[in-house]
Amino acid sequence: SQSDTITVQLDTLSSRIGSLICPDFEYYAIQILELNMLKILALYFCFYSSLNRHFVKCDSFVNDGNISHDGSKATEKESYHGRELSLNDNRSSIETNDRRNLQDLPYEIISVLPHDEKSFTQGLSYYNGVLYEGTGLHGQSRLRKIDPTTGEVVKSTPTMPKKYFGEGITHYFDRKNRRKRIIQITWKSQEGFIYTPNLRQVDKFSFVTSTTEGWGITHDGNATFVVSDGSEFLHFWDAATLQEVRRVPVRLPDGTAIYYLNELEYVNGRVLANQWYSDNIYNIDPRSGEVMRVYDFTSLREQLPSYHGVLNGISIAEKSGELFITGKKWPNIFRVKLLDCWDDETWYFRKWRNRTCKVFLKKKKKNKCEKMSRGVLVKDSCCQSCSS
Repeated sequence: SQSDTITVQLDTLSSRIGSLICPDFEYYAIQILELNMLKILALYFCFYSSLNRHFVKCDSFVNDGNISHDGSKATEKESYHGRELSLNDNRSSIETNDRRNLQDLPYEIISVLPHDEKSFTQGLSYYNGVLYEGTGLHGQSRLRKIDPTTGEVVKSTPTMPKKYFGEGITHYFDRKNRRKRIIQITWKSQEGFIYTPNLRQVDKFSFVTSTTEGWGITHDGNATFVVSDGSEFLHFWDAATLQEVRRVPVRLPDGTAIYYLNELEYVNGRVLANQWYSDNIYNIDPRSGEVMRVYDFTSLREQLPSYHGVLNGISIAEKSGELFITGKKWPNIFRVKLLDCWDDETWYFRKWRNRTCKVFLKKKKKNKCEKMSRGVLVKDSCCQSCSS
């Protein structure tokens, strides 16, 4: 006879029991209505996928012509703050952790907007129906407003003085002046700027990070900025004083550090961070620094000509929860929806191999679901609740 619906959600037990049976249990919920051969088969696929899932690692870099952080050409190995930058830094660690908890989760492309290919994008921030973009390079750095429906640049600041290299931006509420503001940091000058939403500069400040550089910045919606500097650390600043109050190292579940954290976005209590020279965006717990999810956006970059730069722009549309994603000198801005959800009326397992996802679905009868190619949803007929 049918038993009550039991939702299996392994949290603290996932590392003990779940990892022995199926690491995917931490993410997937399973409705156990009856034990039959189909469910046993599904469990097999879940276990099999955890051992065979292909994860696109840090060797899947855009390299275009190997554009480095400052816009110059980069070799496969480059010195960075006394540490050799290797394109294989996190390869084995991500492989190991992918067998445990991490998922290269699929996403749906909602729309594609044109983007200025001359724009060396360093940060995106969506506020009040406008997409703000911060750009870099000496003598070319600026802040501008973009129409998120057409991709058209509607307003821009003058180019910054040549000594500045623009980096990450974010919008926030200035509690002191009770006004919305846009903040922008710079790369090596250890200075930042504050603007009104109409791009009028109203303040300037100095800052310090672990590498003395500024890369990405976001705001938690309360009173804290989260800042990256190309290291493995997330720095937390008091929004009122712009002084660091704490920092946390970002780690995979096995303790391996994730270096070169770049553009940041704060979404639903988590920090999304892209990794320089990688097509991955990491979902990070800001309290512990632990990587909770990994989103693989290789398929977006593969739609572009090979000479375009790395992914380096993330912003969330406030009402829809969709993400705007672009990169340095990309011809497009992609609006995407992450399919990080569970359909209560449907249980299925995603089998990942060779970057193709097949969905095993059961409702009242056995149906077939559309194929998901390279992590991008081709047709979402069986995942309607994920995209609703």
